[in-house]
Amino acid sequence: PYQWDAPAQAFHSPFQPNEKWPMFYTVKPVKSMRRLVMMFPLPSAMKVPDQSPSSVLSHLLGHEGPNSSFAILQNKGWLSSLSAGPRTSAPDFQLFQIDMSLTESGEQHWKDVIEIIFQHCRLIADAVKAAQDGSKELHRIWGETATLNAMFFHQTSPGSVYGLAPTLSNNI
Repeated sequence: PYQWDAPAQAFHSPFQPNEKWPMFYTVKPVKSMRRLVMMFPLPSAMKVPDQSPSSVLSHLLGHEGPNSSFAILQNKGWLSSLSAGPRTSAPDFQLFQIDMSLTESGEQHWKDVIEIIFQHCRLIADAVKAAQDGSKELHRIWGETATLNAMFFHQTSPGSVYGLAPTLSNNI
């Protein structure tokens, strides 16, 4: 029922507002591992793929440079890896995921890890407000992300047809 030229669909989160937030699930793994996964429902960006905020969020939250969430958590000895990006995209919602591999110490301090990630999210929200007031910092980061995406596109070999075709059709 969805067409490209149709108006954007209403945001229907798969998570109901009457559910208690945040939700916390623990899973006992079959093999030894320490993972912390945070997921956030967002409105769909299918109608605006070149303006998708998830690419900027992925860039900012997944950044590994000085003063990034990753650097802070790794310096504390709590984290060994971090990735951020869209998990699922549907016509009316998107699920954004932050996936972290914790150390033994990080597992003991998981609440502190979550708080540092939320502090980073608050900084991003403040940057969005500042951009609406005329700050150019978020625009600079957006341009940097677009440049990196273009470099990746032009410098990467397409790979197998069976992998390339679904990716291109999804991006179209």
